[in-house]
Amino acid sequence: MADSCWHRGYTGNGVIIGMLDSGIDTTHSALRGGKLIKWRDFQYNSPIPYDDELGLGTGYAGIICGGDGLGPFGDDIGVAPGAKLIVGRIVLSIDPLLGLQWIASLKADSNFNIKGVNNS
Repeated sequence: MADSCWHRGYTGNGVIIGMLDSGIDTTHSALRGGKLIKWRDFQYNSPIPYDDELGLGTGYAGIICGGDGLGPFGDDIGVAPGAKLIVGRIVLSIDPLLGLQWIASLKADSNFNIKGVNNS
């Protein structure tokens, strides 16, 4: 019933969520439009976002902010479609704690106002 929140103006606009998972497929139709604002790959150091682990990170990103809420996109799946994401790919990385430290440093040292972190 996320749409009942959207009708009241709660869309996640202005909110940044950190996500540490298997990555993100930014070409997914529900995740287009600049939802990803920062990316880091802790396994291969790829500068280009990807998700090669069955799309798990992409799925969680969709739950967080997929679609456009009350806009014209028909397959809205995210509870906060106005939120932005900072994504770290930590699957199979040497030390997943590096991802947590990265998120913490972005909040503390780089003025990213991260409101929550999904660590699936």
